[in-house]
Formats: sequence, C-alpha cells, structure tokens
Amino acid sequence: MLIMQYRNQQLKKPNGRVLKVFEEWKQNRLVKYCTLELGGLFTTKVFEGVKTLDTAITDMSACSLNYWLSKFVQEVSNSSRERL
Repeated sequence: MLIMQYRNQQLKKPNGRVLKVFEEWKQNRLVKYCTLELGGLFTTKVFEGVKTLDTAITDMSACSLNYWLSKFVQEVSNSSRERL
C-alpha cells in the first residue's frame, strides 16, 4: 500500500502535464482495446498481455504501457504534423 502511494506521488510530480494529456487522449479515444496490426511492432504472444485502455496507468503491466504509450505517441505526433 505504501509503495503504491509513493508510486502515485512520483507519477504526479514532474510528469503531471504529460499524464494529463495522456488521460485526455485515453478518454477521447474511441477504440479502448488493442488491435493487432499487420507488420506492427507487437506479436500475438505480446498482444495477449495488453490490458484495455480503461485500465489506470498505475495498474498497467509493462506490456500494456509499451503498447498504449506507443499508440499515444504515434497518434499525437500524427495529429501535430497535420496541424503544421
């Protein structure tokens, strides 16, 4: 319990703005489950361990974080390029 409180405090400190943007992206994203893409980074074996996007970031496994953060970066960078 104490470890989780410490972990949550550490997540809020320097990355508060980043986490806020990630949480907004999570809420606005229509597809909340992972999809296996042809030629993508993730294989079927890894794909099975990914939790849905409704999972709190503090409760996600490393596999889930890798998947969702890569999607986040990809989609945010694509939308940023379109605005330029």
